[in-house]
Amino acid sequence: MRAVAAGEPTLSPAVTRRLIGHVTDGEVDERKRRARAQLERLTDREHEVAIAIGLGKSNPEISRELYMSLATVKAHVSRVLEKLEFNNRVRYARTAAWNHRAAVRHSRIFAAK
Repeated sequence: MRAVAAGEPTLSPAVTRRLIGHVTDGEVDERKRRARAQLERLTDREHEVAIAIGLGKSNPEISRELYMSLATVKAHVSRVLEKLEFNNRVRYARTAAWNHRAAVRHSRIFAAK
């Protein structure tokens, strides 16, 4: 009330929520677009390795499960991190795990509707 009485511009809470939603939706859409573009740069084999890293698998585990040499796994891990712009696999695994949990929550919300 004081702001209005002082002649300062104000927005209703509903308008403020819509404005914030519009701005953040644009940021989310841009992040999603960028993430998709980065993932599309991965080969099929790099994508398999990226999934394994996201699951917290070690290089020897990836080597055994995907039937590739340890040197090949290391090369793929390096390329995956470079293409996805991560400096280490721990940050990538943490981000992948967070995104997976968010996707699971999202799917449960929409399944309940």
